[in-house]
Order: sequence, then structure tokens, then C-alpha cells
Amino acid sequence: MRKLKNFRDSKGKSKWLFNKKILKKSFLDLRRLFFSGLVSVLPIAFTFFSISLVFNFADRLPRKIIATIIVFIFSLFNKKISLEEANVPGLGIIAAFFIIMVTGYISTHLIGRRLLKAIEKWLLKIPLVSNIYTAFRQIMDTIFLKEKHTFKSVVLVQFPCKGSYSIGFLTANSPSEVKNLKQESLVNVFIPTTPNPTSGFLLMVKEEDIYKLNMSVEEAIKFIVSGGILSPE
Repeated sequence: MRKLKNFRDSKGKSKWLFNKKILKKSFLDLRRLFFSGLVSVLPIAFTFFSISLVFNFADRLPRKIIATIIVFIFSLFNKKISLEEANVPGLGIIAAFFIIMVTGYISTHLIGRRLLKAIEKWLLKIPLVSNIYTAFRQIMDTIFLKEKHTFKSVVLVQFPCKGSYSIGFLTANSPSEVKNLKQESLVNVFIPTTPNPTSGFLLMVKEEDIYKLNMSVEEAIKFIVSGGILSPE
């Protein structure tokens, strides 16, 4: 009887352990599915959230101003229209686009450039605003103006010490003064920092000490900004 009891107890214990393993495995499977779905959904959600945020920001204030102007114009012709009726979604985006085009036209002329330069100097004098403006200015220059034209290729150099390597961008040949001083051919390599690629280090290295990579500038920037997570295929 004791042996039968022990057998039943061991059988019940084994069955309990077996069920526990199944529950644990099921929980791990559910957790894996949840995080897999989370990783897939979050980038899409943040993308749409960012787009809606930018749209609302760019549309709200100009739309209110234009709606007020429309109501005023209608009142001149003795026609009544409410502010809600004139406040059409998307109207601010059209106005913002028009303002950007006008600003672009002004910035291409001497007086406009001087005016924008004066506004820029005024912004740089304000402590907190100057930091925000400088950061956005660097990002815009990196995306639209400088990097796509000055970064010739992606290279690999030994930095910051021998035996460790960093990704950099080949920009141009080093100044002639440096070449004459060192009596050797040197090239300029910009080493960006992570996760902000607008800051970094300028190195002047020998051409034989750099290794050119096949990845594009855009792929390299993604790789740097992500801290090495988004590796080019």
C-alpha cells in the first residue's frame, strides 16, 4: 500500500511538474508574441503619431488666422459666416506651404538673406532658444544641404585608438598647408557621434590608412544614429 501511495504521489507530482512546464512555455510563447507585436506596431504608431503631430502643428495656427481673415472679408460684403465654417482643416497646410515658398523666394535675394541673417543672430542671443535653433539648423543642414553634397563615400578608420575602428565620411583632401607641413597626402574624414551625427571629430589621415565601404551615406547615418542596431544588409 505504501509503495502504491508513493507511486501515486510521484505520478501526481510528475503530472503537476509537466503541467507547470506547459504553462511556463505557454507564458513564454505569449510574452514572445506580445513583444514581437509590440516591436512591429510601435514604429508604425509613432510614425502616424509624428505625422499627425506635425500636421496639427503646421495647420492649427495658420488655419485660425486665415479663418479670421475670411470672416473679415465676408463681413466687408455684408455676408455673415461663422469662424467655425471658415475654419477648414488643411487650410493651414496650404497657407504654410505658401509661406515657405515666399520665404524661399525672399531668401534667394540679398535683402531677404540679410533679414533672415538678422533674425538668426537675434535667435542666437536668447539662451535656451539658441540651443534649440542650433540643433534644428544642424539637422536640416545635415539632411538637406551639406551631407548629401560633401560626403563623398563611407570609410572605415582606426579611431579612437589602434585596434578599434569607426565609421567615417570622406569629405575632401586636407588643406595644402597641412600637406606641405607633413610632406604626405592626407584626406579629411569626418567621424560622427552616436546618436547625434551632426557632431563629431575631423581627422586628417593617410589615404592608405582608410578602408572604403560599399554602404551608402544614408545607410551609414542610420547605422550610426541607431547605435549599430540598424546594420546595412
